[in-house]
Amino acid sequence: MVQRIRLLLRLSPEEMKAQCRLRTADEWLSLAAEAQKAGLLFLLLTGGEPFLYPEFSRLYQGLCKLGLILTINTNGTLITEEYADLLATHKPRRVNITLYGSSDEVYGNLCGNPNGFTQVMNGIRLLKDRNIAVKLNGSLTKYNQADLKNIQCIAQELDLPLEVDTYMFPCSRKGTVSFDYSSRLSPLEAAEGYIKVKQKELSDERFWQLAQGMSDCYCYGKDLGEELPPESIACRAGLSSFWVNWKGNMTPCVFMEHPAIPVFKKGFDISWEFIKQERDYMYLPAKCSSCKSRNYCSVCAASVMTETGGLEENPAYMCEFTEKKLELMNMLWKEKSHMI
Repeated sequence: MVQRIRLLLRLSPEEMKAQCRLRTADEWLSLAAEAQKAGLLFLLLTGGEPFLYPEFSRLYQGLCKLGLILTINTNGTLITEEYADLLATHKPRRVNITLYGSSDEVYGNLCGNPNGFTQVMNGIRLLKDRNIAVKLNGSLTKYNQADLKNIQCIAQELDLPLEVDTYMFPCSRKGTVSFDYSSRLSPLEAAEGYIKVKQKELSDERFWQLAQGMSDCYCYGKDLGEELPPESIACRAGLSSFWVNWKGNMTPCVFMEHPAIPVFKKGFDISWEFIKQERDYMYLPAKCSSCKSRNYCSVCAASVMTETGGLEENPAYMCEFTEKKLELMNMLWKEKSHMI
């Protein structure tokens, strides 16, 4: 029997009540109206699972009336005819569906839902029948890495874009289910998966350009030394984007628990100014700034925080992951060069 992976953080009803009550649609719509006045245009509805929210339909319709451009992240298992009709009436920019495997067996072992694949494929069909834009996402673990090719084939058959991530963030949130580090790929396995994904995503020409660049970095790159100042974060977190969790705490990023401010108590404008100011104090570790592999490393403030608990220490997993990517790409490039 395959061990079931425990990826998702779940809070019991008792734990939820102890932390915070579930906010009403009216409260979320009031907050969205404040944000819209401040210039918010694009809004992502995610979770958890957004279709579990009891007032999803009313919330979605209210957000559409505000003129916001909506995107939805979902696992796809709860998309019904009614929800599909709702989305068809007020089409979102896109629905992102995570495809964890290519069969109900994989879903049963990985997610604990023995009907998950059938449900997801039904949800995708309902959306495609209504010409709603769908994108597939994939997250590789030890328990579905062998299914990558099948997942890619399904995306191709459905004529849907697919983005697969082989790096799994450690969970920063606390709950009854702790993050199972043994379930994520080893740095070598993640690097092998990365290469397989890139070979499928990129044209042959672009893939070999990437391989040559990574090979050069592996063979000839040198650390720049400790004289460089720490690198400020380069993503949109706290600059043009923010995250509000179910408890109403605004943070720069979904993977960050801190800095945080209670947006329902402080109001949107004060909260957003706080997050923007806190961003100015966020830097990557000095070793990351001077590392020879920096151009091919996907390290960010969130990965440093979740891997190490702060922003001072470089994340060992990310360092090894990047080094393995460079090493494997170097081997591929050398093999190709010898064949020419």
